[in-house]
This record gives sequence, structure tokens and C-alpha cells, in this order.
Amino acid sequence: MNLLKKILVLTFTAAFFFSCTSTKRISKPVLSFEELLESSRLNFERIESYSGNGTIDLNLKSLKINLQFSISAKKPEQALIDLYGPLGIDVGSLFLNDDSIVVYNAFQDKVILTRFSSERFKDFNSVEIDKNFIYALLFSYVDQNKIESDSSLVLNNETEFTLIKFLKGRKLEFTYDKLSRTLKEIQIFENSVEPVFKINFLKYKNYNEINFPQVISFLNLKTNESISLNFKKFEFNKLEEDLNFELPEDVEIIRW
Repeated sequence: MNLLKKILVLTFTAAFFFSCTSTKRISKPVLSFEELLESSRLNFERIESYSGNGTIDLNLKSLKINLQFSISAKKPEQALIDLYGPLGIDVGSLFLNDDSIVVYNAFQDKVILTRFSSERFKDFNSVEIDKNFIYALLFSYVDQNKIESDSSLVLNNETEFTLIKFLKGRKLEFTYDKLSRTLKEIQIFENSVEPVFKINFLKYKNYNEINFPQVISFLNLKTNESISLNFKKFEFNKLEEDLNFELPEDVEIIRW
């Protein structure tokens, strides 16, 4: 009986003690937008080059097809993308080297030579993005310090930051994921109202402290055309020599 009384006294004492003690909440560190951008920059700095392969979905007005692709990208400004059909049939290539652009169509035996700085490319490029922006996108990165804007603001919710930049009648929206500290989406607006182009970076995976998306998609919201790269394999910082593309023999060369 005495033992039972002791147990009851200890139980009520413990219950009273813990009911009067405030519960300490373990607060998570608050991530600032500047810290996220710094994490994104450091991730970009870890990548000097990469190569990969996978499938590419082309949903264009003139062509709807699923192909195989391989890509090599090397800083500061080089990239080579090769497209293959069934049984490894050569479909075409895209070679970027500094200001130069080479587009090879294997089916038509044609090569288009142009430059980012050419007036023809500027007319073709309705969203007005420069080569530095494009090369950075190949590494899933945007240097916000290099995008001059009239004004900007940052929206903050539980899972994301959204940076909005206003530029001479246009608007850019960059959405960053807080958990992975990565760039998630870019939207380009025409007249600051209607989105005309969207780029998504999805399914990030960590490769020896390098975060990289397994899916990159481009969507023209005006025409509802899209291109989606689905990576199956990556290799980072293995490219030592400069990239090169040799023009095939007996092809028609078109200069833009």
C-alpha cells in the first residue's frame, strides 16, 4: 500500500511539474533571400564543365517528336548538343561558342551560321535575352547582379522566394525553392502583364555537392510550343579540352 502511495505521489508530482513547464520550440534558422542566392552562386562555381545525355521532347508546330540527346557544356561560353533518332541516327547538332551559333540539320544537309549579336537573331529572339543569360541557363543559374532593372521586389512564402524585376516594359519572375536552394522557374512577361515564355528546372539531384536538375523545359506561351530535356546521366568537371564542331562535307551553308 505504501508503495502504491509513493507511485501515485511521484506520478502527480511529475504531471504537475511538466504541465507548468513551458514547451521549448526548436526554431529552424530563417533563410534569407541573399543567403539563397549565395548558395546558388556557390553551386554554379563548383561546375566548370559537364556532359550528359537523355531524351528530348520537341512539341513544335512543325515537329512533334521524342529524340535522344547528348550535351557538353564548358565555361565560360561553349556548348554542344547532338540529337539522335532511333538506332542512333544523326538528326542534328547545336554548337555555341562565345558569340557564334551553328545549327546543323542532318536530314536536309543544311547548316545555319549566325551570332547572338546578329540582327537576324535579335529579330528571331522575341524575348530579348542575351548570350550571357543563355550560357548561365545551361548551368541552371542566373546572375541577378548582371540583370539591370528599373525596379524589383521579392515575394516570400513558406517554400519559395520569387524575385520580380521590371525592365523597360517587360517583367521577369524568378522563383527559387527554399529547401533545395535552387532556381525553380523563370517567367518572362510582355508589357509586364502577360507571360510569354517560361523555363522550368525540375527534379534536382545532388551529385557530390553539386545540385543539378534532371529536367529542363522551355515553353513558349504564345505559341504553346515546348522543348523538354530529360537527363538520364551526368558527369561533371571532366572536360579539359575546348569543345569543337566540324562542319560536315557537302552541306548547304546558310548565313544569318
